[in-house]
Amino acid sequence: MTLNYTLRHLKYFLVAADTGSISQAARDLNISQPSISAAINHLEREIGVELFLRKRPQGVALTAAGRDLIRATRQLLNHAKEFEVSAGSLVDALAGEIHIACFVNIASTYLAAILRSFYAAHPNVTVRCHIEDQSEILSGISSGRYESAITFDLDLTNDFNVEVVRELMPRLVISKHHPLAKRSRASLEQVIAEPFIVLDLPHSRNYFLSLFHNQGLRPNRIIPVSSFETIRSLVGNELGYSLLNIETRTAMNYDGTEVRYVNLREKLRPLKICMVTLKGSSPRRAVTAFNKHVQTFFKKMN
Repeated sequence: MTLNYTLRHLKYFLVAADTGSISQAARDLNISQPSISAAINHLEREIGVELFLRKRPQGVALTAAGRDLIRATRQLLNHAKEFEVSAGSLVDALAGEIHIACFVNIASTYLAAILRSFYAAHPNVTVRCHIEDQSEILSGISSGRYESAITFDLDLTNDFNVEVVRELMPRLVISKHHPLAKRSRASLEQVIAEPFIVLDLPHSRNYFLSLFHNQGLRPNRIIPVSSFETIRSLVGNELGYSLLNIETRTAMNYDGTEVRYVNLREKLRPLKICMVTLKGSSPRRAVTAFNKHVQTFFKKMN
């Protein structure tokens, strides 16, 4: 069976899915609502399944079949963009826009340097960066919103291709005035009575609490914080200690306080920075180039 639809039909379908509204899709695309509706109806007739549940007024929600199709639609339209760029400028080996997700802590520490060196090598590629927590990253990769991600090995399933680029041990983070600040090593038992300031993001919180659980320990008091920088500031102000796998180049916080990172005696599970893509997907050339660049970036740090 030969299906009769165009990239225009797919684009209208994608924008309607992303906005959840026929009227909003029409505004975003600067065309009429009937044009969006007609394109979606045509696509549904050609494929033979209903892609949206219609809600009033002008609202839509993807059906199970629509969710299955949306990922392939994103990938096809991304390849079409790459083709247009290549056809319009054959002298450029790599060009176009790619969508990359990055875990918040990794982004604040490494992303700018990665982009600087990548743009130096590939000036015709634009990287749209999406800074997210692990839950949003995995959802975005699965749905096709993001083509690749720089993230940690937290709750990764067999649905993903995973390339480990760096391993980071958890370290004790304390104020520079803490009694242990000048030690080269310390133990969790030495701080267990103090408040524990935990990175309170999906999957991250469970990882850090598991480090205590696996040692038969339990923090005396937990202070949940969703910001990497805020954790360091609270620790610098002697409000508790934390555990972090990423160390910044400077010990000073935004407010002028300082922290110290101390190695732990316990054998604790490290976090691995990974490049993550969807298994079965076919990354565009620019995405493949970016992934390889990130691997090389971290390899040079070892």
